Amino acid sequence: MFIGLDHTGLAVRDLDAARDLFVRLGFTLTPREALTKPGPDGKPLSTGADNHVFMLEQGYQELITITDPTAGHMLLPRLERYWGLHIIIVETDDAEGDCDKLARAGIPVSPCVTWGREVPGRGEARFRFFVVMDPAAPECVLGVVQHLTPELLRTPELLVHANGAMAIRGCTMHVADVVEARARYGRLFGSLAGAKLEGDEVRFANGTYLRLSDKAALAKAYPDAEFPAAPALAAVEFSVRNMPYIAASGVPMRQDGDACWLAPQDAFGGVIRFVPA
Repeated sequence: MFIGLDHTGLAVRDLDAARDLFVRLGFTLTPREALTKPGPDGKPLSTGADNHVFMLEQGYQELITITDPTAGHMLLPRLERYWGLHIIIVETDDAEGDCDKLARAGIPVSPCVTWGREVPGRGEARFRFFVVMDPAAPECVLGVVQHLTPELLRTPELLVHANGAMAIRGCTMHVADVVEARARYGRLFGSLAGAKLEGDEVRFANGTYLRLSDKAALAKAYPDAEFPAAPALAAVEFSVRNMPYIAASGVPMRQDGDACWLAPQDAFGGVIRFVPA
């Protein structure tokens, strides 16, 4: 069954500047890493991208940039439209089974594959995953992952954040037509356990969500924010224990009751929203 949001990806032109912003906001980031994938002979090949991540008790956030446009990274066609939030990965306990069920339901999916990456001092973190292809989810790169070695992902020091960050709460997609998108995501998630369409939100077993919002809804929720045109991934929300740390960071935040958010023009192309844990 689907468990919930595993991670999201923010694609940036300047990875060092993005790192500095999130460190200033109180996140502990992993060192910069050159990303690889298995080649035909099993040896690692460059994906042409580098990243940082910040790990949370529930989920994590990736900051990614393209270092070699000739390497054919899957984000390249999307980056011709905009830089910003692009990746949503949903965690499952059975990637192979979910991939088969979606394929039988007529949802276009990639093959389910096993990849791994070395975690310094801990071993190889291995995972099974597949990607939902267009036109089923044009708003983002939507992947489904099953962690085979979850115990290797989080070390205690990576979970200590000055802002007390705990979890990804959810993501908001910019859709051209909410009625059409509701039907499309209903077909996508309706046949699998652990996900349920409730109004304009897909709700997962662990309480995380995917929200479907059109231009008017985004303008109401985030006044004066400059969003990429639909279809796009517009916002990601985090829960944190130390909201005063974020308020004192000097980063230009917009207040919304007890919550606050960074506009896309201040956060490399996507809304970054914080709510009290």
